[in-house]
Amino acid sequence: MEQEKYTTTHMAFSSANCIPSDIFEMGLDDYDRFLTERRQLMAAKIRSYYESL
Repeated sequence: MEQEKYTTTHMAFSSANCIPSDIFEMGLDDYDRFLTERRQLMAAKIRSYYESL
């Protein structure tokens, strides 16, 4: 139960802050990929908000 609560909270946090879902599998060498994926997630979030106006 505690793990499920953590996972749900983590997923909500990650989504709200545009953090790639595989962040915990990434290492230092994946930083550029992290930035690329986060940039895409942020663009999608901004686009969605803009289109809702």
